[in-house]
Amino acid sequence: MLAAETSMNAQLALYGGTPVRTDPFPRWPVFDDAELASLKEVLLSGIWGIGGKKVPLLEEQFAAYHNARYAVAAVNGTATLEMALRAFGVKEGDEVIIPPYTFYATMSAVLVLKAVPVFVDIENDSYCIDLSKVPQAITERTKAIIPVLFAGCPVDVDSMNAIACPRGIHVLLDAAQAHATEWQGKRVGALGDICSFSFQSSKNMTSGEGGMLTTDDESLAALARSYGNCGRDQKKPWYEHYRLGNNFRMTEFQAAILLCQLPRLGYQTSLRHKNASRLSARLSEIPGIVPLAIPPGATRHTHHILVLKYYAELFDEIPRGKLLAALQAEGIPAHPGYVPLYRSPMFANKEVDPDEVYKSSPPPDPGNFPITEQAAGKQAVWLPHNILLGDESCIRDVVDAFSKVWDNRDKLASTS
Repeated sequence: MLAAETSMNAQLALYGGTPVRTDPFPRWPVFDDAELASLKEVLLSGIWGIGGKKVPLLEEQFAAYHNARYAVAAVNGTATLEMALRAFGVKEGDEVIIPPYTFYATMSAVLVLKAVPVFVDIENDSYCIDLSKVPQAITERTKAIIPVLFAGCPVDVDSMNAIACPRGIHVLLDAAQAHATEWQGKRVGALGDICSFSFQSSKNMTSGEGGMLTTDDESLAALARSYGNCGRDQKKPWYEHYRLGNNFRMTEFQAAILLCQLPRLGYQTSLRHKNASRLSARLSEIPGIVPLAIPPGATRHTHHILVLKYYAELFDEIPRGKLLAALQAEGIPAHPGYVPLYRSPMFANKEVDPDEVYKSSPPPDPGNFPITEQAAGKQAVWLPHNILLGDESCIRDVVDAFSKVWDNRDKLASTS
């Protein structure tokens, strides 16, 4: 039996029935008196930025946690992507390979340097970049590859490095959603040349905004820090500026919060993994609902999002939008996810002119990205990670809501 007894044949909330869930899911972010004490300490110290102790301590602890030698804190994860690309020496006209199914920052960090984003489609099973298609996208202008650890899932870093290293191409792991993610038993902090994390409000570890890059390369760490600190050299006088950098420094207040968030990360990650496994197994029993696969080498997937593939042909051809509306009415915060980056309105309205960006190469053709088009256009269903921090009632209600929609698919299909 797919649905709970209480929801079998019950009227959908979308049409006036009683929602499966009216209680809120667990709040995010999680905090307690530790954050209050840490913030008060910074406030009373009078040292809220430069010269404080919290940011260096956070860098040290975050690097160690992610198996990296160095870490550089920044104001946000968009800044760390730009800092990393600048440290690689990416300049105007260089090409950077990225997936089109990711957040805007992965692309914008390339465009602000007047470099060219070269899109490679995603895998059908994981929605991470399809590494088998990367070699054919490489040209003599390729300077870097940015594999995105989508939803907290690691890419095959062994294959990735085998492609990039012999060609002298830098690897920047976009781990904005992948705090504590592991590949083959090792956390991802130093598995590429640089790894970039975000602490934005929704992330699994958050200070509202914030970013961190990690690396084992001392020279790359120093360069990235310089580009994020007004072009300064840490070993030189304060008012000497050696490169054209920005002020991307993290504040002591952000670091104070993150130092309290980091000790919770392990427990929260384990809880998300446990509940994601339970929820995925139960949702898999419903025809047309298939959770994304976890690659064999992924020894820890951190489930920033639980992503499902929806097959409308098994749901009486109900469009995804109608499915999502029905789930939301039942109290389940399900969402469609990304729009492909190459479809960003800024290209259509010439805020960024594609003819200028792609002067030396053809602009992206949506027909070359069938998996991205399928995921973004009709298939992906996202559930946020705070659902996975709940108890059995949270898991049950999500399953009951999907089951209730399945039970009422005939009416949903026939109603405009």
